[in-house]
Amino acid sequence: MSPRVMAFANHKGGVGKTATTTGLAAAIAAKGGRALLIDMDPQGNATTGVGVVCDDSKPNVAHILGQLNRGGAGECITPTSWDGVDIIPAGLDLSHIAKSGDEDIPWRLKLALEGADLSQYTAVLIDCPPSVGRLLFAALMAADGVVGVIKPEVDSVKGFRDVETILEKVQAITGGPELQKIIISDKDSRWSSHDFHEGELRRYYGDLVARTIVPHLTARADAHESQQSPYAWTRGKAVSLRVAYDGLLDELGLKVDGRKNNGAQISTP
Repeated sequence: MSPRVMAFANHKGGVGKTATTTGLAAAIAAKGGRALLIDMDPQGNATTGVGVVCDDSKPNVAHILGQLNRGGAGECITPTSWDGVDIIPAGLDLSHIAKSGDEDIPWRLKLALEGADLSQYTAVLIDCPPSVGRLLFAALMAADGVVGVIKPEVDSVKGFRDVETILEKVQAITGGPELQKIIISDKDSRWSSHDFHEGELRRYYGDLVARTIVPHLTARADAHESQQSPYAWTRGKAVSLRVAYDGLLDELGLKVDGRKNNGAQISTP
């Protein structure tokens, strides 16, 4: 059975998108499942966050987008330092692919995933770039569902509206994917403006906005900087992060089969 492919997106950087994506991957693994991350950002923050160094000479997401290769995703999977989490990493060479003149780049990730055996994974989580170019287009084309990650601030809300514009273009071509959920991330309860923007998001998007909120906590940044899973990080209020990620798994409908995290080894490219 093929796993669900979910793209996490916002045009605005610094909203907690990467931390949310990797945190959900860790939550899947903590429940006994297995997650595959795909880093579509040339900055490679998801890649480094899970303890992987992307060597441009080794298979990575740029290799997938560099040519049409049905099933090619399977050749680019790299194990991480997080148990139960693998990644297709990204590096700066991805930015060169995005600027190439090949017209079929937006289709290549979709084709590479469709032909690969990913049955060991509970879900494939795509960390989209903070841009509205062809890398985002490719990520949305490959996804079954889209999750907006929004910090309750004006620029972050506007950044997601930009993503919605691209999503509408993708839907016109493929008939999908649908906007599945909006996650409010990095909310600081001390700021009344965050309460206001949360309220506006809930009024506008209704039930699409997840009930579970990822709070603003230094433990989140500390764990990411230390390249540790939030489920392994014990300092600060890491338990609050774990509660949030567990709640979001339920709201996203990600049912974890504990048999998937069976210690299967991925050969390092």
